[in-house]
Amino acid sequence: MCRYFLAISCIFILINTHADIGIISGNQMLESVNKQIVNINTDELKAILDTEPNF
Repeated sequence: MCRYFLAISCIFILINTHADIGIISGNQMLESVNKQIVNINTDELKAILDTEPNF
């Protein structure tokens, strides 16, 4: 009887559990990433690699 009650309780808990993850669209994700992308030329890249070789 105790196992039956436990199983039913677990089922109800799992049914009522929600994932509160904010789902964003691909366009929103792309916009946020594009804000972080910086275009550089070859000379700038060489300067960065000279100062930070592990970058």
